[in-house]
Amino acid sequence: MLDPFPFPPPPLLSLLCTKLAPYTHLNTLPAHIHEFLFAFFLYHFICLYGSPFASKLLFPRTYAKLSPKTKLNWDVHVVSLVQSCLINALAIWTIWYDEERGAMDSKARIWGYTGAGGFLQAMAGGYFLWDVWVSIAHVDLFGYGLLAHAVSALWVFSLGYRPFVNYYGPIFILYELSSPFLNFHWFFDKLNLTGSNLQLVNGIVLMATFFGSRLVWGTYWTFRAFDDIFYAMDYQKSVTGQAWLRAPIAPSNSISMDESGKAARELWRFSPQEVPMWLAGSYLSANSILICLNVYWFWKMVETIRKRFPPPFGTKTEEDEKRDVPDKKEVEVGRGAAAGAKSVDVKQKEVRHRTVRGKLGDVSPPPPHDICTLRLSLYDAVTPSSACFVFLHPQSGTEERMRCLVAYSLRALAATCRNGLFASTPAALLLNAARDSRPVFVLEGGAFVATAKINLPISFCNDAFREGLFESLVNASNGDAFVFRQWTSGSAVKATNDFAGHRWTRTDVTVNSQNLVVITGTDLMSNGDDEDVTDHHPANIKALREIVGKFVTPSLDIHLDLIENRDWSMAGLKLWPRELLELIRMVLILDAPLAMTLGDAGLLIYNESYASKIAGSRHPRIMGIPLEEAWPEGRELRAEHAPIIAAQGFHNADSPVPIAGDVEKFCTWTMMKTSERLKSQIVLSADCSTSVIQERRRSAFAVLRDQCNALDSFSSFCTKAGSVCLADPHDISFMLCYQIDGDSGHPRVQTTFPKAWSGSSNATDIALSNAIQSKASIFLIAEEGTLPLEWQDLATVHGFGDRAKFAVISCLRSGPEITDIHGIVVVGLNPRRPLDTTHRAFADSFVKELSVYALSAIRREAEVKTSASQTQRIDNFNKLFEMTDVGFFEYKSDWTLLRANDAYFTQSGYPRDLNTQTPMTFVDLIHPDDVTHTLAHWSKLAVDGEPTRFEFRFKWDREDLTEEEKELGGQWILASCLPLLEYGRDETTSLAGAMGVMISNTEAKLSTLNLRKRAEALELARDTEERFKAFAENAPAGVYIYDVLPSTRLSYCNHKYFEMMGSEKLSNYADHNFADFIFEDDLDSVEAAFKTLVVDQKSVSHQFRLKRKWISPDGVEGEAYLSADSYPVFDEEGNLKAIQGIIFDTSRFHWAEKVQKARVAEAVEAKKQQERFIDMTSHELRNPLSAVVQCTEIVLENMKQVLLHARLILRGTTAEAQEQYKKVEEEITTAVASLRTVEECTGHMRRIIDDVLSLSKLDAKLLTIVPTTIRFEDAICDCTKMFLSAARADNVDLDLETHASISQLGTGYVEMDAGRVGQVIANLITNSIKFTRTEEVRRILVRCGASRERPVSVDNVEFSHVIEDEPRNDDPASIFLWCSVIDTGSGLSEAQQSLLFHRFSQAFAPKTLSKYGGSGLGLYISKSLCELQGGEIGVYSAGVGKGSTFAFFIKSVITTPLPALTPSISNDPASLVVADIDPAEIGVIVVEDNVVNSKVLVQQLKKKGFMVHVAYHGGEALKVLQMSRQWKGNSIGPQISIITMDVEMPIMGGLECTRAIRQHEAEGNITCHIPIIAVSANARQEQMDETKAAGMDDTIAKPFRIKELLSKIQRLVQQAGRNATTT
Repeated sequence: MLDPFPFPPPPLLSLLCTKLAPYTHLNTLPAHIHEFLFAFFLYHFICLYGSPFASKLLFPRTYAKLSPKTKLNWDVHVVSLVQSCLINALAIWTIWYDEERGAMDSKARIWGYTGAGGFLQAMAGGYFLWDVWVSIAHVDLFGYGLLAHAVSALWVFSLGYRPFVNYYGPIFILYELSSPFLNFHWFFDKLNLTGSNLQLVNGIVLMATFFGSRLVWGTYWTFRAFDDIFYAMDYQKSVTGQAWLRAPIAPSNSISMDESGKAARELWRFSPQEVPMWLAGSYLSANSILICLNVYWFWKMVETIRKRFPPPFGTKTEEDEKRDVPDKKEVEVGRGAAAGAKSVDVKQKEVRHRTVRGKLGDVSPPPPHDICTLRLSLYDAVTPSSACFVFLHPQSGTEERMRCLVAYSLRALAATCRNGLFASTPAALLLNAARDSRPVFVLEGGAFVATAKINLPISFCNDAFREGLFESLVNASNGDAFVFRQWTSGSAVKATNDFAGHRWTRTDVTVNSQNLVVITGTDLMSNGDDEDVTDHHPANIKALREIVGKFVTPSLDIHLDLIENRDWSMAGLKLWPRELLELIRMVLILDAPLAMTLGDAGLLIYNESYASKIAGSRHPRIMGIPLEEAWPEGRELRAEHAPIIAAQGFHNADSPVPIAGDVEKFCTWTMMKTSERLKSQIVLSADCSTSVIQERRRSAFAVLRDQCNALDSFSSFCTKAGSVCLADPHDISFMLCYQIDGDSGHPRVQTTFPKAWSGSSNATDIALSNAIQSKASIFLIAEEGTLPLEWQDLATVHGFGDRAKFAVISCLRSGPEITDIHGIVVVGLNPRRPLDTTHRAFADSFVKELSVYALSAIRREAEVKTSASQTQRIDNFNKLFEMTDVGFFEYKSDWTLLRANDAYFTQSGYPRDLNTQTPMTFVDLIHPDDVTHTLAHWSKLAVDGEPTRFEFRFKWDREDLTEEEKELGGQWILASCLPLLEYGRDETTSLAGAMGVMISNTEAKLSTLNLRKRAEALELARDTEERFKAFAENAPAGVYIYDVLPSTRLSYCNHKYFEMMGSEKLSNYADHNFADFIFEDDLDSVEAAFKTLVVDQKSVSHQFRLKRKWISPDGVEGEAYLSADSYPVFDEEGNLKAIQGIIFDTSRFHWAEKVQKARVAEAVEAKKQQERFIDMTSHELRNPLSAVVQCTEIVLENMKQVLLHARLILRGTTAEAQEQYKKVEEEITTAVASLRTVEECTGHMRRIIDDVLSLSKLDAKLLTIVPTTIRFEDAICDCTKMFLSAARADNVDLDLETHASISQLGTGYVEMDAGRVGQVIANLITNSIKFTRTEEVRRILVRCGASRERPVSVDNVEFSHVIEDEPRNDDPASIFLWCSVIDTGSGLSEAQQSLLFHRFSQAFAPKTLSKYGGSGLGLYISKSLCELQGGEIGVYSAGVGKGSTFAFFIKSVITTPLPALTPSISNDPASLVVADIDPAEIGVIVVEDNVVNSKVLVQQLKKKGFMVHVAYHGGEALKVLQMSRQWKGNSIGPQISIITMDVEMPIMGGLECTRAIRQHEAEGNITCHIPIIAVSANARQEQMDETKAAGMDDTIAKPFRIKELLSKIQRLVQQAGRNATTT
């Protein structure tokens, strides 16, 4: 990559560097000298201008407070931060995008050069050049170590311009990845963020980047650089002479000198220079040392962190914790009987710590007889430069307690100030030192011996001392440091000492009998700004600002401006001493309201809290004026206690001073004198307004209770209430009492205070009206216009004399209604207190208390008025009781009736003669079902003493009851009872009796019963109707009702009906005509159905189509079908009144029916296609397979003949001939064995083809059983004979045994499917031969038998599907035929037996398949065939190697044989067939369209001696017959005895030809019956049955053996001969 810097180097500067390059060996420097200088001036500009500007903008207060040297250090760190971020970004960019650099090999990495790499080195070199300049200019600040580091770094990076290891420049620059975080760490310390979460996260990232970039990344690439340098050294030695210096070395990578482009040529732009030994050694040594330093630095970082944490991860000990976290200093102040006297005890332990932090909290004053403990805690904090107090107390919380504790703490500090030294207590000493911006440290003890090897015993140092690295300077081993240590030990006489650019002052302090040395340094460059302010400070306010320092907040800064603008000359202090400044700083930064008086004039200076909480509206006017002028209210009190205040201070806790102003306020204060020299006092003030006003209000409540209790009239209450107004004129500014007029209902003034007033206005009427409408008290506020002016003026002659600002109005209520209002009170409130929550609560409580006493007086007045007429009322009530129909009664406590009116006796039937009654007599009169309920209510009266109301029934006292009365069960009574209580002397109560009323509720109950029955009936009808509607509306079918009279019209239908009919929903059902929606072709059938409903009055189910279309699920549009079920509805007289019904949408069913039919047709067609495909496949396989089988037989026969002829020819010849014969015999034997193998393979293929055909039949469920009449033993025998030759070929004995049950049961001819049974037997025998031919004993026994009952087992084979409940077989013709195949083969285990009879399953799979072959379908097909014939198949084996037995049975029927059908044969002698004829006399027509099969079969038959005629289709076969002697009228021609006929042939097929031949036989054209054997590759049973139906005598399926065909020919020819002879 070329140099990315956009500007070329100045020619003059480049020329100068080019001339110097041969001497400096810095060949690439001329190309980058301008970049080098650009970087230098850039960093210099940032240091001089950029950093100060940005720092003042971002951190104005922090940066402004820094000393000149610290500011320089700050600016240098800013430059370092900018440089590290910039150079890291450029390095990563170069590594990522510099393709030429990435393609460098070992030589190029040493001597190669890219413009981007040179630019990066120039930016780094420029920074280190600036670093050298700064280090030289300020070597006293940065030291010689940093200067050496800058020079060495500049030298190392300058080597890259040779060029040398230009490749590694960007890599090693990435060491600086950790530098930004290191700078951040430094800035966090300066910004008071030491120990903060930000610094914690930054520290974690710093360690991670340091470890990754310096230890991992740096170490790896250092070794890579070592390897390349060693390679360069070896390469220099390997090249002869200096030839390698004269030409650049071509790179070995993809970038070659032949490539175009400046970037490629730039790589070897400079000829490589020899790498001298000193260069390689110094480079390697420097990197090795740097690796070691990196490890050491990282270890130190880890060690530093571990020191801050306890084990197991840290190394912090308990001593460290005690040293880092100081003990709590306790100042206990006791007062009371137990304490005896005031005492101050200060407990202190020396602390060496960088941070003192705290905060003034809200703590409570000590109680009069308790001990108050003040704890001042010093602890490590998040922000190390902040420091303040923490005052704690066990019962903190109130303002008074806080004031007391602060007063005591300040008094203790002020006491020390009077001794002339502020730092007389350890807490104050450390606080002062920690806040000082100058370097300060404290030494333990007095004088000590200073040596060059002993460090100073520093017990405490502040941030300025630590940040200036003064500890390492004062403990250095040089002479200046030794002299300084001697001076600090007290051995020198000088009071000051100049060291490390500071002037140090030594002060000896004694605290708690311990000597401490406080040493403070002043920067010599600050022009004396930090020297002793007591003598040399130029401006007091400036000194105050500096001493407040980092505690300045924006609000405090404004407050300092206010202080600065005041004239403090009246204080009489030209320069404020430092102790005074410290006290002022403490006052300003604390949260408590504090103030100070300065000088003889007592000028007031205070903090922000004092301004807001105490001064109030007087601030800022009272700032800087004498205390007497600021607070004249306490002048008399201060004058009274002036001697005490001058001596030690004063606290006016018992005499709160009212503060004049718009707001009523009370204040207490504490004044503490500091010292005579400082001429100042500390004033701690506290607002005690709340407590004073609360006490005054409590007194007002006491007066109210004393004056208004037990009054007997509302007027007396109004008179007494005024005394409360007089007792507290400030909180109760006025009072109005209104009474509601009984006639008009309007309020009228009863009394007013403090002056009389009886007027009214619109405003007062509104206020009174609102109060009447409201149920709660209403506050009236003058500013809101709700307090009338007339009422405001009532307060001007009372209290403060101010107009009222607030008032509360409330109604005197005895209940929630308006009629329950008896009066209204209006109370004026304190106009000089805000209407806050406390003020509102007082007002609300006061009016509630007034209401209680007012209502009590009103109630007593009403009681007096009502007592006079009470007697007359009782008499009137007694008369009324006797006249009413309501029963009144009164019972004694023993539940005997005391008195009652006539209605009670009438309703209850209670005996009127009360002398005859007994307790609880009324119980006998109550209905038995209600006795328990009634007694429960009486118990409530007697036990609980509570009134009760209940219902019960009296027994009927008559017999003539109606059904409704009987249902009621008695006379219903509604009773209400009250207990009569007696009050004893001890205020206890007891039941004296009960009284009550009752009324007959029988008529109401009867009415309710009738109404309920009617309602139930209506509800039932309505519920039924609603349920029907709900059912109809939610039914999935359409519901409709058509009225018949007077005309047919729709009267109701649900929404589904409209949806199905395709009609929009109509609000008027009569507008619907169903005929408009029915398909025209179905209208007649619908009308006929409707006629059946109306005329015949019968239910009808009918289907019809609609005009609308129906969309099927597959998206096809079709006809919509509906099915309607309708029935007639008759009225009470039996006349037809309506037709109801439901309709269903059957479109989907019709569509599904069509789809189902189509799918069935498709399935049938698919099965037919499958069958045709299988048949075609079988046919095409069987044809060539048949030729293979027959050719194999021919070759076998020929081999035997060849061997026989060879034996005959060589008989008796020489020994050599005999030897040749043996060789020929061996070859022939081998060939015969191979042919046997081919024969077995073809047989295996044939079985597989047969199994596939059978399986396809089973899958299609098209396999049928076609019973024929046959002898069972003959069928078994024929099948067995078929395998005799195969068994003999494998030396297996195959025997057949007929069980005696065949003859015993008379099993002659039976009906069974001989082909299917033969298929099962063939499969079993074939398997037995396969698994027996490898055993030593080779024997197979086939057994057959019969049974009348379903066999349970046969030859140890148990059948698993035996039907236990099968009825006994009583049909004499029904029989079960069984057959078993027993062999001595390999046998089967139980697991192998479980695998049998499953599709594609073999017992020895996959062994069976590889050794014996097979498809795994034979036994599965055999099982299916047996089950189709009502039977089962099973297996038994004793184990592996013990042979096996397979057995099956089928269900059959014994029958008689049908008479043999003998064809009509002419009497022509030529047509007679002799029974046993030589093959030479038998003529065979082979009809086969396959030329190969035809030739093979003809050859076989001719070899057996038959006369063979060939025809390639049915037509040719007919022609041969027409020329034979069997054709009518022919006496000459070939003799035709039998025909082998293929089925599928061109021109004329086998079936067609057979029908033609049989037709000719029937017509007499053929003189005798010629047997025809169907020879076809179509092996399905139905196909074979089709050939027999066409007239063929037998069938044989390809492939077949010639022996099988000869057997059939012989049988058919003999049978034809016998039939001909018989005829």
